[in-house]
Amino acid sequence: MQSVLSSFRFISFLLSFSLLVFFSDQVQAQESPTPTIICGEVAAAEASDKGPIISGQANPIAGQFKKQIPIREDGSFRFELNTPINIPLTLEYEKRNIELLVAPGDSVFISINPKSRKWDAFTIISGDPESASVNDYLLKRRYLFKGSKKMFSDNTMIRNAKGEEYKVFADSLRQAKQDYLDEHAKAKPMRAEFKQWMADEIDFDYAYNMIGYPYLYARYNNRKAADGTPVKVELPDDFFAALKDIPVEKEEYLLMKGYQKYLQQYLADRFHKEVIQAVEDYDYTNSYADKVKFTSEQISGKCSQYLQTMMFIEGSSKGQVDAIMPLLAEFRETCQNPEYKNIATQLYAQLLPLSKGQPAPDFVMTDRDGNTKHLSDYRGKVVYLDFWATWCGPCRKEMPFSQSLHEQLKDKEDEVVFLYVSFDRSEAPWQKFLTEKQPVGEHALVLGEAQKAVKKAYNISGIPKFLLIDQEGNIASSHARRPSDPKMKGDILKLLD
Repeated sequence: MQSVLSSFRFISFLLSFSLLVFFSDQVQAQESPTPTIICGEVAAAEASDKGPIISGQANPIAGQFKKQIPIREDGSFRFELNTPINIPLTLEYEKRNIELLVAPGDSVFISINPKSRKWDAFTIISGDPESASVNDYLLKRRYLFKGSKKMFSDNTMIRNAKGEEYKVFADSLRQAKQDYLDEHAKAKPMRAEFKQWMADEIDFDYAYNMIGYPYLYARYNNRKAADGTPVKVELPDDFFAALKDIPVEKEEYLLMKGYQKYLQQYLADRFHKEVIQAVEDYDYTNSYADKVKFTSEQISGKCSQYLQTMMFIEGSSKGQVDAIMPLLAEFRETCQNPEYKNIATQLYAQLLPLSKGQPAPDFVMTDRDGNTKHLSDYRGKVVYLDFWATWCGPCRKEMPFSQSLHEQLKDKEDEVVFLYVSFDRSEAPWQKFLTEKQPVGEHALVLGEAQKAVKKAYNISGIPKFLLIDQEGNIASSHARRPSDPKMKGDILKLLD
């Protein structure tokens, strides 16, 4: 997959930084929170044993933070977390894990029995009985609702159940999960906000899967009409009726994975129906910019800013830099939430060097005859730049289309250069390919440290990667269409006008 980001490590850096900003922003509005303590013991632990791993998500965009808790000589462990808000966590030990939901100031004690392979391998005790109740519920729930026909995402049901059948299944499972929550809370009272969290989590999971069902059913069954268009599964009129009562904008749940998935699914479904399907021949090259605009119009507040930030990150990773840059520039100026504003500001700075109109970074390469070439040698011509490798299947799949496009523009060879820069690991396979296939165009190779430098300069983490460079040596498109796209020829000709 193409990417304009040199590596997702850059995004990880932004997100880890924003995690700190998120917490500091929350803490400023209230007194310093009492630390939340996660502690416990591992039965028959040895000094060489690695401790449990605690992980969580303190910012709705951040990847999970992870911390391994060392085991003391007596088998005990202890971890403190300063959180001003309720936060879901995961504790993992020897490839088994449990979910936790903790509040500021909670003290949770977990006894781990590595010899047990059942749910009672973990015993949760808390200083607050109402906190202990919710974590006991989480522990038992994952085993009660695990396996065939006990999850909304059951692949067998999605693949085989027709619309009405899947609705009956999902409605029944939703009710069963709600009933178990009520029964557990009655037997072991839990905090009101914790019970509401769990009840809403069930609804978000239900809604996410109901929205996704028609798409997955068609994909699993490869249902297409004679003209190749997907065939929709027949849904009863009331298939989505229950979703009307499930709220969309609930920023207090942005740390809940289930809510994140539901919110993204909800928006993606509406965007597909109201934007993509509304156009006969939708141009996907601007899809993320369109999604950002659609989101700003349809979703408000922090939920909207969360979604837009996600789309900026994902859109840039898919190479749609030119389309999203103006929107990103506006967003970083108007966004009021520091955790999102910080990401937008740093992402803009990272993407700016490869945006439209910026000078294409020059680099050195070696042609098939061993001569040294520079990208700047082709200044004065439009350059259709293809970063590829002989080991890359998608790259080789595009090559015949590129050769055909080259032939179609043969009368423009004094104005247009097709430049193929190989990222092969050695020269031999590249030379063999050129000898056997005799492809037209300009071919060059970049190896070793020079290859790393080019990838960094062009933020390449996946190939094939195509760019258009104008006659002045400036980037015309950092995410040019593939040669298999019929519109690519027109994009090149526009630069010759």
